[in-house]
Amino acid sequence: MISHSHADHLDELVVNHFHNTVQWVVPTGLERWFSEKGVNRVTALTWWDQLSIGSTENHSNVPQDIHVTCVPAQHHTQRGLFDKNKTLWCGYVLELASRKLFFSGDTGYCDVFHDIGKELGPFDVSLLPIGTYEPRQSMRAQHANPSDAVQIHNDLKSKLSIGMHWGTFCYSDEPILEPPNRLQAEMKTKGIPATDFICLRHGQTIEI
Repeated sequence: MISHSHADHLDELVVNHFHNTVQWVVPTGLERWFSEKGVNRVTALTWWDQLSIGSTENHSNVPQDIHVTCVPAQHHTQRGLFDKNKTLWCGYVLELASRKLFFSGDTGYCDVFHDIGKELGPFDVSLLPIGTYEPRQSMRAQHANPSDAVQIHNDLKSKLSIGMHWGTFCYSDEPILEPPNRLQAEMKTKGIPATDFICLRHGQTIEI
């Protein structure tokens, strides 16, 4: 699942590596970029479109579909000099059996997260951005800061949120390892248990 066209979220080397061995789900307009690379196992969705991808097997070896909903985000797209906002950007909701996962993609804070929480929540796990937020004047509309991320967590009615979009690319002015510390401070201020919104070490995996 691809959220938008920016190079840090859509790596051409990765696409070339997996090519047609996987099913790609992309926001509307981006399928043309994949087609130019010879990749045709692509489904393009616009906001609120739904898709079923089957099938996986649970512990009882019963086939189950993964239900995907493309949801709005507040961001923009551009990959070259003349393609600004020529393709859509989005987040995704994944449902498997009775469990729901939310992936925000890149986003600033807006009221749509309250709508998503109301229509599709609550969520068992949410992957939310916490970095690339300074200077605030230019970043506010496109990148959530830790305070925004906590509000998104609440809007979605998320049981567990995991911070992402930090500690990898130096695209902004805040110290690259600052976001998790600011997130902890925001959660303490708002009285949210530390176990409800976590950040993983680079390379760390957890079982949920």
